[in-house]
Amino acid sequence: MPLAHRGFEIVCVELGDPLAAIARRNLAAVPRVRVVTAEFETWDPGEELFDAVVAFTSLVFVRRHLWEVEYTAADYLAVLDTYSGHRSMDEESRRRLYERIRRRIEARPAGMVRRRTSRRSPSGGALE
Repeated sequence: MPLAHRGFEIVCVELGDPLAAIARRNLAAVPRVRVVTAEFETWDPGEELFDAVVAFTSLVFVRRHLWEVEYTAADYLAVLDTYSGHRSMDEESRRRLYERIRRRIEARPAGMVRRRTSRRSPSGGALE
């Protein structure tokens, strides 16, 4: 309850109705707390995004929810150009790197690159 009292919005996922009812009763006076009765492994959060997933007294493997974004070579290079590591490169080295990346993306059958990104950690992702 300390997180709830700090004003965080909380979604509790409880497997069984009896424990969910106890949680609802104990948390009734705390704003921005919702208790869902479901198996965590099969619960569908829909389009909800979460800043953190925390599991207490459970043996659960948290699966990652992924989304994908497709980029043309130009779009992907524009994203790369926002990263400080790329921006700090000397201009000629960055130009050569970007040219190699552009050629590789444009050589792909669809001329696109796909980035899969986790809902739990939007800063990371795997390219395909």
